[in-house]
Amino acid sequence: MRVCPCACAVYIFISHRLFELTNTLKTAFVPHSNDGMLLRNGLVMLALGAGAYALGAVTLTQISRAWW
Repeated sequence: MRVCPCACAVYIFISHRLFELTNTLKTAFVPHSNDGMLLRNGLVMLALGAGAYALGAVTLTQISRAWW
């Protein structure tokens, strides 16, 4: 099976951009020398994750009630 060189180039470009993005986010949100800031960022991420989970649970509950 032959793969189009254009598809390979697009895949490599997207992979490189995602790598740069995750590296930038890591540098911004994971401080290396400040433990207090690392703890604060961890608690903020935990709170945001819990909020997103709760919002998703409420949304799914409302959708399931609307269909039945």
